[in-house]
Amino acid sequence: MMTESTRGKRIPGLVSKGTASGDESQCYIETGSYTGDGEISKVVSLVDTALIVKYILITMRLTTHQQYSQTFSTSDVIVDDIANGAAFTYTASSTVHQIYQNTIIALGTGSFTVDDSAADWHPNKNGQVYNYVVMGTH
Repeated sequence: MMTESTRGKRIPGLVSKGTASGDESQCYIETGSYTGDGEISKVVSLVDTALIVKYILITMRLTTHQQYSQTFSTSDVIVDDIANGAAFTYTASSTVHQIYQNTIIALGTGSFTVDDSAADWHPNKNGQVYNYVVMGTH
Protein backbone atom coordinates (compact mmCIF):
# COMPACT_ATOMS: atom_id res chain seq x y z
CA MET A 1 0.00 0.00 0.00
CA MET A 2 1.29 3.42 -0.90
CA THR A 3 1.38 6.11 1.74
CA GLU A 4 2.37 9.74 1.68
CA SER A 5 5.80 8.66 2.96
CA THR A 6 6.36 6.63 -0.22
CA ARG A 7 4.99 9.34 -2.47
CA GLY A 8 7.43 10.66 -4.97
CA LYS A 9 9.66 7.65 -5.46
CA ARG A 10 11.43 8.16 -8.73
CA ILE A 11 13.60 5.82 -10.72
CA PRO A 12 16.12 7.64 -12.91
CA GLY A 13 18.28 5.99 -15.49
CA LEU A 14 15.84 4.10 -17.68
CA VAL A 15 16.82 4.86 -21.23
CA SER A 16 14.31 5.51 -23.95
CA LYS A 17 15.07 6.08 -27.61
CA GLY A 18 13.04 9.19 -28.06
CA THR A 19 13.97 11.59 -30.78
CA ALA A 20 14.19 11.36 -34.53
CA SER A 21 17.81 12.52 -34.36
CA GLY A 22 18.74 9.36 -32.47
CA ASP A 23 19.47 11.14 -29.20
CA GLU A 24 18.78 9.16 -26.06
CA SER A 25 17.01 10.70 -23.13
CA GLN A 26 16.46 9.34 -19.67
CA CYS A 27 13.00 8.35 -18.57
CA TYR A 28 12.05 9.16 -14.98
CA ILE A 29 9.25 7.45 -13.08
CA GLU A 30 7.43 8.83 -10.06
CA THR A 31 4.72 7.11 -8.03
CA GLY A 32 2.36 8.61 -5.52
CA SER A 33 -1.21 9.17 -4.46
CA TYR A 34 -3.71 11.98 -4.07
CA THR A 35 -7.22 12.39 -2.72
CA GLY A 36 -9.91 13.74 -5.02
CA ASP A 37 -11.64 16.97 -3.98
CA GLY A 38 -14.64 16.86 -6.35
CA GLU A 39 -13.74 20.20 -7.91
CA ILE A 40 -13.63 20.89 -11.64
CA SER A 41 -9.83 21.06 -11.64
CA LYS A 42 -7.24 19.65 -9.22
CA VAL A 43 -3.51 20.15 -9.72
CA VAL A 44 -1.39 17.31 -8.34
CA SER A 45 2.18 18.44 -7.65
CA LEU A 46 5.03 15.98 -8.07
CA VAL A 47 8.04 15.67 -5.79
CA ASP A 48 10.33 15.97 -8.84
CA THR A 49 9.46 19.50 -9.92
CA ALA A 50 11.63 19.15 -13.07
CA LEU A 51 9.79 16.08 -14.36
CA ILE A 52 8.12 16.80 -17.72
CA VAL A 53 5.13 14.45 -17.68
CA LYS A 54 4.78 12.35 -20.86
CA TYR A 55 2.54 9.51 -19.64
CA ILE A 56 0.38 8.88 -16.59
CA LEU A 57 -1.57 5.95 -15.18
CA ILE A 58 -4.11 6.60 -12.40
CA THR A 59 -5.99 3.88 -10.51
CA MET A 60 -8.64 4.06 -7.84
CA ARG A 61 -7.20 2.86 -4.52
CA LEU A 62 -9.30 -0.02 -3.26
CA THR A 63 -9.03 -1.29 0.31
CA THR A 64 -11.69 -4.01 0.09
CA HIS A 65 -12.95 -6.38 -2.58
CA GLN A 66 -15.17 -4.43 -4.95
CA GLN A 67 -16.72 -5.24 -8.29
CA TYR A 68 -16.10 -1.74 -9.63
CA SER A 69 -12.78 -0.06 -10.31
CA GLN A 70 -11.48 2.35 -12.93
CA THR A 71 -8.04 2.96 -14.38
CA PHE A 72 -7.14 6.05 -16.42
CA SER A 73 -4.13 6.51 -18.68
CA THR A 74 -3.07 9.18 -21.10
CA SER A 75 -0.06 10.73 -22.76
CA ASP A 76 1.03 14.23 -23.63
CA VAL A 77 0.01 13.66 -27.26
CA ILE A 78 -3.58 12.72 -26.33
CA VAL A 79 -3.95 15.69 -23.99
CA ASP A 80 -2.58 18.01 -26.69
CA ASP A 81 -4.88 16.60 -29.39
CA ILE A 82 -8.11 16.88 -27.37
CA ALA A 83 -8.66 20.42 -26.12
CA ASN A 84 -10.32 19.54 -22.80
CA GLY A 85 -8.05 16.60 -22.01
CA ALA A 86 -8.87 12.93 -22.20
CA ALA A 87 -7.82 9.53 -20.97
CA PHE A 88 -8.27 5.91 -21.93
CA THR A 89 -10.51 4.46 -19.25
CA TYR A 90 -10.80 0.82 -18.29
CA THR A 91 -13.63 -0.23 -16.00
CA ALA A 92 -12.90 -3.53 -14.25
CA SER A 93 -16.57 -4.47 -13.92
CA SER A 94 -16.92 -4.67 -17.69
CA THR A 95 -14.87 -5.15 -20.80
CA VAL A 96 -15.42 -1.57 -21.89
CA HIS A 97 -12.45 0.56 -22.89
CA GLN A 98 -13.36 4.12 -23.73
CA ILE A 99 -11.84 7.53 -24.10
CA TYR A 100 -13.39 9.96 -21.65
CA GLN A 101 -12.90 13.69 -21.96
CA ASN A 102 -12.56 15.95 -18.91
CA THR A 103 -10.54 13.39 -16.95
CA ILE A 104 -6.80 14.11 -17.12
CA ILE A 105 -6.81 17.60 -18.52
CA ALA A 106 -3.18 18.74 -18.35
CA LEU A 107 0.31 17.28 -18.12
CA GLY A 108 2.94 19.75 -17.09
CA THR A 109 6.40 20.09 -15.64
CA GLY A 110 6.27 18.86 -12.06
CA SER A 111 2.49 18.40 -12.05
CA PHE A 112 -0.62 17.06 -13.73
CA THR A 113 -4.26 18.19 -13.55
CA VAL A 114 -7.35 16.02 -13.16
CA ASP A 115 -11.03 16.90 -13.63
CA ASP A 116 -14.27 15.53 -12.20
CA SER A 117 -16.31 15.99 -15.42
CA ALA A 118 -18.43 18.57 -13.54
CA ALA A 119 -20.17 15.68 -11.78
CA ASP A 120 -17.95 14.77 -8.77
CA TRP A 121 -16.63 11.75 -10.64
CA HIS A 122 -13.33 9.98 -11.37
CA PRO A 123 -10.42 10.72 -11.42
CA ASN A 124 -11.26 13.55 -9.00
CA LYS A 125 -14.20 12.21 -6.99
CA ASN A 126 -14.43 13.88 -3.60
CA GLY A 127 -12.76 11.76 -0.90
CA GLN A 128 -11.59 9.00 -3.27
CA VAL A 129 -7.88 8.14 -3.01
CA TYR A 130 -6.03 7.47 -6.27
CA ASN A 131 -2.59 5.99 -6.95
CA TYR A 132 -0.56 7.17 -9.91
CA VAL A 133 2.53 6.32 -11.93
CA VAL A 134 4.03 9.15 -13.95
CA MET A 135 6.71 8.75 -16.63
CA GLY A 136 8.57 11.64 -18.12
CA THR A 137 11.86 13.34 -18.93
CA HIS A 138 13.87 16.30 -17.69
